[in-house]
Amino acid sequence: MYRRILFSLFLLVTIVNLCVAQATISMTETYKKGIYKTYEEFLNNEPSLPLDYEIKHKKVGYGMFALGGSIPVAYLKVKNKEGKEVGSIFGFSNGKEVYINPWADVMNPNVRYYQPQFMGDFCYVEYAYVMKVNNSRSNYRREMVIDLRNKKAVELTKEWLRDLIADDSELLAEFEEENNKGQKLRLYLERYSEGLQ
Repeated sequence: MYRRILFSLFLLVTIVNLCVAQATISMTETYKKGIYKTYEEFLNNEPSLPLDYEIKHKKVGYGMFALGGSIPVAYLKVKNKEGKEVGSIFGFSNGKEVYINPWADVMNPNVRYYQPQFMGDFCYVEYAYVMKVNNSRSNYRREMVIDLRNKKAVELTKEWLRDLIADDSELLAEFEEENNKGQKLRLYLERYSEGLQ
């Protein structure tokens, strides 16, 4: 009997530890303040560097003459030399919000960081894509999804969403009947992720 109780306790502790070890940043409401050097640090909510920089907030307009709307962005107030010493970072948290930029090469004061929205196993990011034509630059609104299970980052498109929700025939049929599909991709991603939980 004593051995059975000990074994049961051991099994319970092992299961709890496995569940805690598999918890990702999307499963928490408390973010640790600091800089995420890598995707793994971000995923595990374990920043490896202190956040000793001021955060600046701004809205970036997109579309022709920035008339399409705006996207909130954050910048780190850092000197170029300091940024080069730190190198590339995946993102940071001020302890309340998280900001990421999976494409940033080296930390500098011009890098835009975006606030993701967690949807179960998915991380949705609305961002401004800069397109250069001759000597002019324009921002375009884009949507990206990071699958937190395998780190795959993909552009959120109608085709990708169709493939994702194909196993939910009811939701897929509703999506196919939808007008302005391109404007409702995030909504359908959110609904699909809620169905997985």
